[in-house]
Amino acid sequence: LIDQNPDIGSSAMIASNIIQSLKPAFELNDESLVLGISIGVVLYPEDEQNEQALLRKADIAMYHAKSAGGNRYQFYSESLNQNALRQLEVENLIREALKEDYFEVYYQPKVDLKNDCLAGMEALVRLNHPKHGIIPPNDFIPLAEENGLIVEIGDVVLRKACFAAHKWLEQGLF
Repeated sequence: LIDQNPDIGSSAMIASNIIQSLKPAFELNDESLVLGISIGVVLYPEDEQNEQALLRKADIAMYHAKSAGGNRYQFYSESLNQNALRQLEVENLIREALKEDYFEVYYQPKVDLKNDCLAGMEALVRLNHPKHGIIPPNDFIPLAEENGLIVEIGDVVLRKACFAAHKWLEQGLF
């Protein structure tokens, strides 16, 4: 928190100096400790005047800096807010899809042209929401990887692929 009403350039320099000062490893009980820092910057009164809203916007900017690799700072902008709201919406859709079984698996055959036979299948996951329709993988997979939900999605895909493969074996497709 800086109380001298610095401009954008000064704020950027202060944030950069803080990050640089924490880059070297700290020695603690003969152990080397490396810290990472992500800083969200909001300006009063330009970005907001309410204390809680300022903290929320600083948090949004900080998480954006963190998701961009950390050890950086990010100024708040309304586009970051829109992006954060969209990510929250998609994350909620993923959680709902896991709970309600909205994930579908499509199979893309891999053909061995030399031997003229089916060599395998690639499982492709889709989120088919009853209200929002099919949500493209590029809209939910990066977010699922970021927040750890990809493991649960992977379990769903593996389970469905195993059931499908068993069914195909019973039908004599292989």
